[in-house]
Amino acid sequence: MCGLNIALNFDNKSIILFDGRLEYKKFMKNKVKALFLIQMFDTKKLNDSAGLNEIAKPMVQSNCLSEHRVFSWGLGEDYIKKHIASECISLKKELGSKPVTIYGAGAHTEGAWKNFSQLNVVSIADKQPEKIGTSCCNKIIISPDKILTDIIVISSRAWEEDILKEMQAKYPDKKIFPLYLKLQDEMVVENGRQLRKLEEEVSLADFDLIFYTPAEPAEALSKEQLMYLKMKSNARLLSVWWDYDDSSLDNVYMSFEKLCLDSVDMIIDPGNYGKTQRMQRGDPPYHLHENTNKVVLLPTPVDNSLFYPREKTIDIALFGSDVGLRRKWVDLLMATYPRQFRHIGGVGGFNVAIPMADYSRMAGESKIIVNSQTYSFRSQCKGKVREALASGSLLLEEDCYESRCFFGNEVFVKFYKTEKELLALIDYYLEHEDERERLSRMGHKWYIENWSSAVWTNKVFNHLAKISPSHLIDKVTHYE
Repeated sequence: MCGLNIALNFDNKSIILFDGRLEYKKFMKNKVKALFLIQMFDTKKLNDSAGLNEIAKPMVQSNCLSEHRVFSWGLGEDYIKKHIASECISLKKELGSKPVTIYGAGAHTEGAWKNFSQLNVVSIADKQPEKIGTSCCNKIIISPDKILTDIIVISSRAWEEDILKEMQAKYPDKKIFPLYLKLQDEMVVENGRQLRKLEEEVSLADFDLIFYTPAEPAEALSKEQLMYLKMKSNARLLSVWWDYDDSSLDNVYMSFEKLCLDSVDMIIDPGNYGKTQRMQRGDPPYHLHENTNKVVLLPTPVDNSLFYPREKTIDIALFGSDVGLRRKWVDLLMATYPRQFRHIGGVGGFNVAIPMADYSRMAGESKIIVNSQTYSFRSQCKGKVREALASGSLLLEEDCYESRCFFGNEVFVKFYKTEKELLALIDYYLEHEDERERLSRMGHKWYIENWSSAVWTNKVFNHLAKISPSHLIDKVTHYE
């Protein structure tokens, strides 16, 4: 077979790439050995985590690894619930009956309302324009510019640090209470403890690849901890960016991105096309990001032992939490197709995630899967897109630039922008079963040929082969 050969050397091993197909040249009778470090969100167990189902399992299923090890950790849902309850008890003792505004009109506030309701909550604020004027926990949602109380309690784990800075700048005379700052300090210590535990269980020097999948960016491994992993292992270190927030130069997501760009060899972005393109052009707010050649757009595949076509018994399904913009689509479909529509899965508000085995089974049983964006400030080509294709379902996708980039000119996915367009598509493809099945088969075939586990893993190695670190990593002697 002819073509360009690119060699990726792992000490005494090499990976040879031929025209997009991966073959191994065995110097020590070994293929690549990989270590997967999975930091879990508190609402999901390991078996339901994206780190396992979208990264580790597909790489293992690709047969490109000779050995692998999964090491996971996280605080856990019960720990978070107890933390919130304790914080609210302390706030009640300190504040008494003083009027309070809760900042954050989402699933976090709804899930913690039993604790927040101990306080004299007179208003709930949120900066998302589509929420203002609607209600959350029977309170009218107001703009952050309209907060009248002297006390603000922040109800957001992912964006707490950014909201705190914003509110302190806007309201320097108000008392603003975050809930998770102490927890972040605890997580720094916990991360160090987990790395020590990892070294007790395995020899880092045995691995060629280390793949780190974070959860909350404010609680991720530090730059020193990531560099320690590289120094101790001499492995290629990869990470993934699940989400982003480019609304400002200084926020927790931006900080985490810069940390990764300084510390790891390659970063996989699973579907934020516009953001990655702006970053690599050096457009604000990414003009201070360095080493952006390390970022590669590689939408993640699914676990092929779970997601595959099955007998179709569900007419219409929408998967995921009914948060943000998605809620209006759930309400619309529920009202229009009360007997045919299923809203399946999703976490938020401390709800327990549906087990992945049940989630994937119902995806495979769905004739039509509707997917939508969640937040107006963040557009993505979501993992649910690949889940739908792998399941042999017809995908109706809310129109966005990122998904257009992923699909190109393919015709098997149908895009909608308005409620009228979505309902017309559903009615047409429920009535025209042969056409729906034809498009579903086309989408499944395209996914298998372009994004299944072996193809995706090949792409990861191919890109890794082209990326050279721009600087030497300083030796680190500790990670506490």
